[in-house]
Amino acid sequence: MGRNPAGAIEIASLSTIVCAPRFFGEYARRCLVYAGRESREARRCGGWPAGVPSWSTLKPGDVVVSNFNAKSNLQGTGTTIVKLVSNSDPVTFFQGSNLGLTTALAVLGGGFVLVGNVPTTDGKNVVAPGSLLVTNLQGGLVKELKDPNLLDGPWDLTVIDGGRFVRVFVSDVLNGKVARIDLAIGEDGVQMLPGSTNTATVWTLRTDSQ
Repeated sequence: MGRNPAGAIEIASLSTIVCAPRFFGEYARRCLVYAGRESREARRCGGWPAGVPSWSTLKPGDVVVSNFNAKSNLQGTGTTIVKLVSNSDPVTFFQGSNLGLTTALAVLGGGFVLVGNVPTTDGKNVVAPGSLLVTNLQGGLVKELKDPNLLDGPWDLTVIDGGRFVRVFVSDVLNGKVARIDLAIGEDGVQMLPGSTNTATVWTLRTDSQ
């Protein structure tokens, strides 16, 4: 029997705002309103930092949102990241296939977006340990980070962004561990460093598809 993708901590039907203080207010309200429309999709939001190149698809003040569910409202079936801009309709920033995006979402000052991926075909049983997807400034997929010991259901994350060196702490829903992923950031991409490791012992967990 496959493992269920949902975490022990229940995800609210509205988005979790992880934007910097300057993104609150109008942007936070817009994100929450949009998350409640159309298909009841659970979403996760992140703010884009200042200082990005002028040719970037994302601009300072934009909010990116990972779609956690598809229109079926089944967990682990969302395949898109959308961009929210003040006084404008949402637009698709990233579109994938055979994915299951999670609330593990972060935007890096080095010009990349990280998003967790724990795919499932039925919203209940996962088909792989999952991965961290890396997109560029135009929403194009540049890399998929995989490691079954460190990324076993990457459900959520937080980052310490040092520019060329980023430390990512990932909570894994399928093994109850917290992994520390060390990344080297360059103009041509993202590299997982050998020092990456699990930083926490196994927590008591119970998956739940509801």
